[in-house]
Amino acid sequence: MFPVTFVAVAILFQLFVTFRVFRTDLYESEQKRGQAFLIWLVPVIGAAIAFWVLHDAEQV
Repeated sequence: MFPVTFVAVAILFQLFVTFRVFRTDLYESEQKRGQAFLIWLVPVIGAAIAFWVLHDAEQV
């Protein structure tokens, strides 16, 4: 049960971060595609990095 829950939560987090990346005005189109590629190429860690960078950039 735990592995299924972990995978489901990870996928939902990655979808959430991908959605936020494509909605922001902070990045150009090419940068958004690169961020999405990172999010899905390196599961969980890529999403966490993109989320952290996006969060910090929006705070400024």
